[in-house]
Amino acid sequence: MTKLRDRGDTLIEVMAAVVLIGFIVLGVTQWSTSTTHWVDQDQEQAQALVYARQGIELVRSKALADYTSGEALAAVAPPTLPMVRGVAYTETISGPVTPPWDNDAATVTVQEYTVTVSWPVAGTSGPDRVSLTAVIDPAVVNS
Repeated sequence: MTKLRDRGDTLIEVMAAVVLIGFIVLGVTQWSTSTTHWVDQDQEQAQALVYARQGIELVRSKALADYTSGEALAAVAPPTLPMVRGVAYTETISGPVTPPWDNDAATVTVQEYTVTVSWPVAGTSGPDRVSLTAVIDPAVVNS
């Protein structure tokens, strides 16, 4: 006569294995979701940095054009940025502002511009943003 134990796994062993496999699958799914979210955030920030660098280059080229034509440095209008992977980016350019360390009104040529790129982030109360500041001396830009 065969014993009950020799016929295979008991119901408790099978249930324990199913629960263990369930926890493993749940953990891997959670890790995969988090990793995907982090990668998306990194890609959005990298795109914003590209736009901010382009904004700084726009400011520099405008400063050079103003300086060579004899005009005073002026405000720069930000471009309209295209959507990337469904994310709408917004750029603002503030300046020119005289830096606090260059306050000699008779010889002010150095100006400061800040380019800020922002984008909405799902699940948060506000947008994320990247800012770059450039201090521009047209005499140096022209050389």
